[in-house]
Amino acid sequence: MIIEQSEPNIHNIEYSGIKFNGRSAELKEFLINCSGFMDIDAQSFEIMIQSISDHLIDDSSDETTMSEIRPQLKFLREINFFLKGLLPPVNDL
Repeated sequence: MIIEQSEPNIHNIEYSGIKFNGRSAELKEFLINCSGFMDIDAQSFEIMIQSISDHLIDDSSDETTMSEIRPQLKFLREINFFLKGLLPPVNDL
Protein backbone atom coordinates (compact mmCIF):
# COMPACT_ATOMS: atom_id res chain seq x y z
CA MET A 1 0.00 0.00 0.00
CA ILE A 2 1.33 3.43 -0.99
CA ILE A 3 0.07 6.59 0.72
CA GLU A 4 1.04 10.05 -0.48
CA GLN A 5 -0.39 13.53 -0.05
CA SER A 6 -0.86 15.38 -3.36
CA GLU A 7 -2.71 18.45 -2.04
CA PRO A 8 -3.57 19.64 1.46
CA ASN A 9 -6.28 17.40 2.94
CA ILE A 10 -6.21 14.99 -0.03
CA HIS A 11 -4.43 11.67 0.39
CA ASN A 12 -3.82 9.37 -2.55
CA ILE A 13 -3.78 5.74 -1.52
CA GLU A 14 -2.88 2.94 -3.90
CA TYR A 15 -3.79 -0.58 -2.95
CA SER A 16 -3.83 -3.62 -5.16
CA GLY A 17 -3.44 -1.48 -8.29
CA ILE A 18 -6.42 0.77 -7.49
CA LYS A 19 -5.99 4.43 -6.57
CA PHE A 20 -8.18 5.87 -3.83
CA ASN A 21 -8.51 9.58 -3.02
CA GLY A 22 -9.05 10.28 0.68
CA ARG A 23 -10.38 13.75 1.33
CA SER A 24 -10.68 15.23 4.80
CA ALA A 25 -13.80 17.17 3.75
CA GLU A 26 -15.71 13.95 2.94
CA LEU A 27 -14.68 12.38 6.24
CA LYS A 28 -15.80 15.48 8.15
CA GLU A 29 -19.16 15.60 6.31
CA PHE A 30 -19.66 11.87 6.96
CA LEU A 31 -19.06 12.35 10.69
CA ILE A 32 -21.31 15.44 10.87
CA ASN A 33 -24.17 13.65 9.11
CA CYS A 34 -23.82 10.51 11.24
CA SER A 35 -23.72 12.56 14.45
CA GLY A 36 -27.28 13.65 13.64
CA PHE A 37 -28.63 10.18 14.40
CA MET A 38 -25.94 8.29 16.37
CA ASP A 39 -22.80 8.60 18.49
CA ILE A 40 -19.70 8.87 16.33
CA ASP A 41 -16.98 6.75 17.88
CA ALA A 42 -15.39 3.46 16.87
CA GLN A 43 -17.56 1.41 19.21
CA SER A 44 -20.77 3.04 17.96
CA PHE A 45 -19.82 2.38 14.33
CA GLU A 46 -19.05 -1.25 15.15
CA ILE A 47 -22.33 -1.64 17.04
CA MET A 48 -24.28 -0.04 14.17
CA ILE A 49 -22.71 -2.38 11.62
CA GLN A 50 -23.37 -5.40 13.83
CA SER A 51 -26.94 -4.24 14.42
CA ILE A 52 -27.57 -3.92 10.71
CA SER A 53 -26.07 -7.32 10.02
CA ASP A 54 -27.97 -9.02 12.83
CA HIS A 55 -31.21 -7.38 11.82
CA LEU A 56 -30.91 -8.33 8.18
CA ILE A 57 -29.89 -11.89 8.99
CA ASP A 58 -31.89 -12.75 12.10
CA ASP A 59 -34.58 -10.22 12.89
CA SER A 60 -36.55 -9.56 9.75
CA SER A 61 -40.23 -9.74 10.57
CA ASP A 62 -43.51 -8.06 9.74
CA GLU A 63 -43.43 -6.40 13.18
CA THR A 64 -40.28 -4.33 12.50
CA THR A 65 -41.13 -0.64 12.21
CA MET A 66 -39.48 1.95 10.02
CA SER A 67 -38.47 4.01 13.07
CA GLU A 68 -36.53 1.01 14.38
CA ILE A 69 -34.46 0.62 11.22
CA ARG A 70 -34.21 4.28 10.10
CA PRO A 71 -30.83 4.91 11.85
CA GLN A 72 -29.34 1.81 10.23
CA LEU A 73 -30.59 2.85 6.79
CA LYS A 74 -29.24 6.38 7.24
CA PHE A 75 -25.88 4.97 8.31
CA LEU A 76 -25.70 2.79 5.21
CA ARG A 77 -26.60 5.79 3.04
CA GLU A 78 -23.83 7.86 4.65
CA ILE A 79 -21.34 5.03 4.11
CA ASN A 80 -22.41 5.00 0.46
CA PHE A 81 -21.84 8.76 0.04
CA PHE A 82 -18.51 8.55 1.86
CA LEU A 83 -17.23 5.67 -0.24
CA LYS A 84 -18.41 7.30 -3.47
CA GLY A 85 -16.24 10.29 -2.55
CA LEU A 86 -13.22 8.08 -1.94
CA LEU A 87 -13.46 5.76 -4.91
CA PRO A 88 -12.82 6.77 -8.50
CA PRO A 89 -15.72 6.44 -10.96
CA VAL A 90 -16.03 2.99 -12.53
CA ASN A 91 -14.97 4.40 -15.92
CA ASP A 92 -11.59 5.47 -14.45
CA LEU A 93 -10.63 1.95 -13.30
